[in-house]
Amino acid sequence: MPVERHEDRTPSAAQDVFAEALAAYHPPQGMTEKHRRIVEAALRIFAQKGYAGTSTAEIAREAGVAEATIFRHYKAKKDLLLSLVAPLMARLVGPVAVRSAAEIAGDPSLSLEEMLRRLIRDRLHFALENAPRFRILLQESFFHPELRDALWRGIWQQIHDVVAAALRQRMERGEIRPVDLEVAVRVLVSGVASFILPRLMGLQAPVADDEKEIAATVDILLKGLLQGPAGAAAGVPADETTGGPQGRPDTEA
Repeated sequence: MPVERHEDRTPSAAQDVFAEALAAYHPPQGMTEKHRRIVEAALRIFAQKGYAGTSTAEIAREAGVAEATIFRHYKAKKDLLLSLVAPLMARLVGPVAVRSAAEIAGDPSLSLEEMLRRLIRDRLHFALENAPRFRILLQESFFHPELRDALWRGIWQQIHDVVAAALRQRMERGEIRPVDLEVAVRVLVSGVASFILPRLMGLQAPVADDEKEIAATVDILLKGLLQGPAGAAAGVPADETTGGPQGRPDTEA
């Protein structure tokens, strides 16, 4: 059963994310008018058709310049897309891509469990609805450091900060026990990513029941694998697990 849209979920920003990113683009000072038109045309066509479906002839036609003009600035289509357009898309898309996740994580009325359920559901929708574009960005990031850096700063770091703020808030109000915040963020964000990335990259077929998978993922993320009360599993002393009120074991029988 595929994931359905639920009324209690913050609507995904996926449908308009690339259009909003393009609208936010401002060319740097010193860029010539023709160069600006080339970049903006490449951004538009790349967002619509992806890397494989974009040709330099089409970019030139959209920009109103000769194809030879593009090659005066860039040796090949790949140079244009990977040295400028793809990193720029990653930076521009980041704030829009993270917006709905920030709204979910920042909702103080949600329990941690419900927040994670909605966050996974939202990110899954977002990733799959933009799969062709993000698949290209992720694949090429392994070979191009500038693109990898743009993805890190534009998307991953912002997701990290959103989740860190949500966990910090819940620690302060006593909903979750005191833990190393950085480790907790890394575990949760990595857990959500491991649910989504295989589907995004086409490495895993759609599961029979996404909601059941989401519930099971959240259950393991929050409760772990061991039997027994939280903080007492495998004989771990309470102070080592929770920090204790004064950082010392309970000496009472």
